[in-house]
Amino acid sequence: MQLSGRARLPLAAGALLALVAAVGANGDAATAGAHRADPAPVLTGAGTTVRPAADTSCDPYASPYPPSGDLNGRTVKAIKARGVLNAGIDLNDYRWGYRAADGKPAGFDIDIVHAIAKALLGDPDKVNWVALPNSKRIGAIQSQQVDLVVHTMTITCDRMQQVAFSTVYFVAGQRALVPKVGHSAGESVDQALSGRRVCVSSGSTAEDELKSRSHGAASVLAMTNDLDCLVKLQLGQVDALLTDDAVAAGMAAQDPQTMVVGSQITQEPYGIAMSRDAPDLASWVNQFLEGYRQGPWQSSYAYWLGPYLGGSANPPAAKYHG
Repeated sequence: MQLSGRARLPLAAGALLALVAAVGANGDAATAGAHRADPAPVLTGAGTTVRPAADTSCDPYASPYPPSGDLNGRTVKAIKARGVLNAGIDLNDYRWGYRAADGKPAGFDIDIVHAIAKALLGDPDKVNWVALPNSKRIGAIQSQQVDLVVHTMTITCDRMQQVAFSTVYFVAGQRALVPKVGHSAGESVDQALSGRRVCVSSGSTAEDELKSRSHGAASVLAMTNDLDCLVKLQLGQVDALLTDDAVAAGMAAQDPQTMVVGSQITQEPYGIAMSRDAPDLASWVNQFLEGYRQGPWQSSYAYWLGPYLGGSANPPAAKYHG
């Protein structure tokens, strides 16, 4: 089913509770057509000091799967024989993966899934959408519930031991989302979180960050997804969120009473996640991304992210081991 028309305006803050109820956080599969655009770019954030990853024994920016257009690999052949792509996505991140006004998945990550389905199956709508909270992404891949996950998923050394990742298709960084009242635009992440109740998405790298460094947070609440955290913020039950700035910018667009503050305290390279038992699919996806970076990515970025992250951008260059 094709989605006509392109995009939706930001949701009013008051509509978020209804959106949470509609989307839910139970990770149920959602089968529907979705809106698509062309490709999108990389976020470097508001620049400044970035804390390097503690584990330097691996390189999250380098994929071990060389690009290949071979359609005869075991996993690729199985998907083609099935005739539908099982894709794990988010439906809670505005402009990345969310339900548009017509109820269909839409956003920057959704465009990537559509393009993969078109390239592999000849039809961008041959997708079984499986909505996953952050904490269920790896399990869904390992249990073969999904073929791949396109879900603002940061490549980390730990995760690379559990799933296969494509080359990096976007780079974000963690910053704080806070109410405009009581905060200044120039404050740091530590200043924004100091002595405050902070909300993070369960299973996220933001949760990992606060476990290793508190940044002065008085307490940390882990919710199923970032949208649940935003509702908690609106209800006054938490004081701040820590999340990727690319996601936080979408939430600030949904609720103009909030703002993103601080410089990036981490780097978050996003990759498409697949099973480690499917190296043929990982190589095929890397070949797909080689072409996607040549226009579709930029077009998708301009449509979904440019208005909130600013201007035009280009995708990160592919990097491979060896």
